[in-house]
Formats: sequence, structure tokens, C-alpha cells
Amino acid sequence: MKNYPITATFIDEVSIDIPTSNWSKKEWIKDLKAMKSVGIDTIIFIRGGLNGKCIYPSKKFPTFYDESNDFLGYMLDASEKLGINVYVGLYMSNGNWDNGDYNKLKELNAMFIDEVMERYGHHKNLVGWYLPLEVCKVEFNIIESVNALTELIQQKTPNMKVYWCSLFRSKFMVPSDPFTPEQTFEVWDEILSKCGKYVNSIAFNEGTAPLNEYEDYLKAVKRATDKNGVELWANVETFDRDPRHMFYPVQFEILQKKLEISQKYCSKINTFEFSHFMSPNSMYESGKNLFKRYKSFYKNK
Repeated sequence: MKNYPITATFIDEVSIDIPTSNWSKKEWIKDLKAMKSVGIDTIIFIRGGLNGKCIYPSKKFPTFYDESNDFLGYMLDASEKLGINVYVGLYMSNGNWDNGDYNKLKELNAMFIDEVMERYGHHKNLVGWYLPLEVCKVEFNIIESVNALTELIQQKTPNMKVYWCSLFRSKFMVPSDPFTPEQTFEVWDEILSKCGKYVNSIAFNEGTAPLNEYEDYLKAVKRATDKNGVELWANVETFDRDPRHMFYPVQFEILQKKLEISQKYCSKINTFEFSHFMSPNSMYESGKNLFKRYKSFYKNK
């Protein structure tokens, strides 16, 4: 399994911009086995809840699940049997957490963490929390927000890890005012120096930088993470954007290049997102083909 570069994937069940696969427990367990077959040992639920949705039958947050259909519960059960570790994304009221209201964010997640641990804390493969706070600069009170959440996690679950993923402010993201790699280093050095104390690992969405500039941006954040004692992971996207800004499985040769660059600087590579875009069970035929090509190329590499 050591030859497969992608060893983690997001699970995007509380979706914003991609369609649901409409899988039941049977299909999800089948997909976990497919992940395991190509060396994935970690899954990250990108959000525990958002906008009236929650990934388990909560008594405290709006949800479409009930006890007979406990999505997080059966995913933890099945992944534990397969030896796959789990990070649970925290709760967000909306995309910018009420314009950076970190007190409300902390209050909501105090309830969320308590309920998740009460229901699922016995699972030995529940190893960490994911911070679903994506920024590309100091905005939305990000420093105060990360400190509020990580201090809460340290208080309630001190043995669990914290993973965070964010964005590059490149010309892809802000054409009128992109950051250079050097500016990117300065921004993330400041952010991590002020709120990285309890952050174990961080990644940056690779697709938020042009591929021909990705390595320069990655070098910049690697300097910042090394300086501040945070492990650098990569979030390599297995999708591409078409001219309408819709998302479809990426071309295999492009994925190869992205992985080649990421492996130079990052201790772990996760993807957004296996089940939709690179699974043998994908809703997209090209996603099924991507899985075949990925498995064929890397299994004997």
C-alpha cells in the first residue's frame, strides 16, 4: 500500500457545491473498502453540520438522519473494522461562520463536541477534529476563531488531533489582488504564530493555485509550517473545473503532476474527494476510469 500517494480523503456528506451520490449504508461500506484497497487510511468528514444539516441523528442540531439511519455511526463502525482513522469536521452555521462570530462558533461546537463524544467517543479510530474554516488571509476573525476552537478541543478532548485546510490567495482566487508566494509565507507565518499552538496539521487546497505556480506556493507555506511547528499535508483535488465552474473528475496526467509536487513537501496527501471523483463507484464514468488508471499506475510503482 505504500506506493499509493493519496492516504486520506474528505467525505462531503453535508455538501455545498457537489451533488449527492444518494448512497445507503451498503454503498458507503463498499466505497470504504475501495478506499482501503488503494491505501487510504484516514477519512475526514469535511463538516459535521451546516445550514440545517448534520451527519448524525442529533438531538441538538437540525438533521435528516434518525437512529435507524445513523450515517456517522455506521461509517465509524465500518471504518474501524477496516483500520481507517476518522476526523470529524466541526459544526458551522454558515460559510463565513456569521462573519467571524467566534463566540457563537465556540458555543455551537461545545454542544457539538459533547454530543459527538457522548455518542461515538468509544470508537478508537475517532482520532481528530477538522476545522472547516477556509481563508486565504487574515479575515473573519480567523485567528480568534481558530484559537477558540482549538482551545475548546484541548479542554474537552486533549488527546485528539486537529487538522485544518485553507486556500492560496492566487490569481485563480483573487485576480485583482493575488498574493505572491512571499506574501503567502508572511500571511501564514503570522496566522500560525498566533493560532497554531494546538493545530497538528494543515493543508492548502491545491486547486486554488495555478498548477504551474503550485510548487512555489507550497514552498512558501512549507516555510511557515516548519517555522511554527505544524505538519504540512496536501489537499490534492481529484476534480477539475470546467468553463462553467462545475466540477468533474480530473485528467489522470494532471493528477500525477499534482501528486508529484505535493510529495516533495507534504507528509500526507488527502484528496477532495475520493467518493465523487475517483471511486470505482463514482457517479461519473470518468471517475471510475480515474480509479482504474490510478490503481494500475501506482500499485507497482
